[in-house]
Amino acid sequence: PLYVINDTMLRYLGYTYEELVQQTDEEMIRIVAPEDREWVEREILDSVKDRGEYEVQYRVVRKDGTYMWMLDKGNEVITEDGRRAVISVMLDISKNMCIQEQLRKESMEDGLTKILNRRGGIHFIKKSFAERDTGTLMLLDIDNFKSLNDTYGHLAGDEVLVSLADILKRSTRKGDVVSRMGGDEFLVYLSGCTKKEIVRERVESIGRQFLEIGRKYELSRVSVSTGIAAREQGERFEELYQKADRAMYLAKKQKKGGYAFASDGEE
Repeated sequence: PLYVINDTMLRYLGYTYEELVQQTDEEMIRIVAPEDREWVEREILDSVKDRGEYEVQYRVVRKDGTYMWMLDKGNEVITEDGRRAVISVMLDISKNMCIQEQLRKESMEDGLTKILNRRGGIHFIKKSFAERDTGTLMLLDIDNFKSLNDTYGHLAGDEVLVSLADILKRSTRKGDVVSRMGGDEFLVYLSGCTKKEIVRERVESIGRQFLEIGRKYELSRVSVSTGIAAREQGERFEELYQKADRAMYLAKKQKKGGYAFASDGEE
């Protein structure tokens, strides 16, 4: 049960003492964000049992329903009547956590298109590998992009890059990965999807949508060429990327604006 809490902590949470007691029934674990409670309780109890103290960061829920990040440091004491208790000091670290999250986001997000950058794309594809062993990698490259920049200017080039990123986001599912690898090269990873018919339908739809964007810049005749590679069991990202890259080269060699599967080259 809760023995005592100071005014600063009550201000953090937005409660009066009476309101907090009523809301939590004097069990402070109830102010912890519901999705964090199990591991927070386990971490605190295990640390107190092993070392008599703990230090943990987690989110708490204010009276108004908003979350804030806390750094909670505590240690076990024995009260005058012989009961075990914990004295805890909690610091508001929300601002620091927001800064860290922003920095993490910026390190993985392409500033122009607002999709993942190369680092972010590879990170989440490898994460997908750990969760599901199958999937299909699509490597996309904008044809005649230099001509577009030379003819219509770099602002037009930026507009086309943003448009392709939007098309890719609309054409993929929540669990898929979409990233800009750099320049006019994009990458899509369809997690768990290896059926050629589905992939073919997806890439053809992307190509058609992009051609509509390209009509605005008809002098440059922009299109998108795509190399496609299905992941084999246990295959590393670098190996899969090389297969998709070879397939894209094959697609460009056959006809700009088309696509090729890595298996086409093998056959």
